[in-house]
Amino acid sequence: MIYEVTTLEEFQRIKKNGGGFIAITDSKLVNTRGNRVHKVSCYTVKEKDFIQKVETNNKTNGEYFFTDDYKETMSKFKNMSECKICLKQKNKLTKSKYLFSVEV
Repeated sequence: MIYEVTTLEEFQRIKKNGGGFIAITDSKLVNTRGNRVHKVSCYTVKEKDFIQKVETNNKTNGEYFFTDDYKETMSKFKNMSECKICLKQKNKLTKSKYLFSVEV
């Protein structure tokens, strides 16, 4: 299941837990960098970027989503690609061994 991350508290809880994947959509960068899926532990997934995209800009250019199922994320979103940094560290990007529920 994929959950939209809508608050800083949810984002911080997900990052602290460390398991699963974060999908970041970006409507302005879809033709260049585009939508990316990251391991939650990826150092490029930063709180300041979440605050800017979700809270400051009110999700006008994109959103954050959490899931424990990598394949579902790749199939659900248009032009989703893997983070190049996560790929280098990749053992298997399939299903996280951590099941984490975000209260919506």
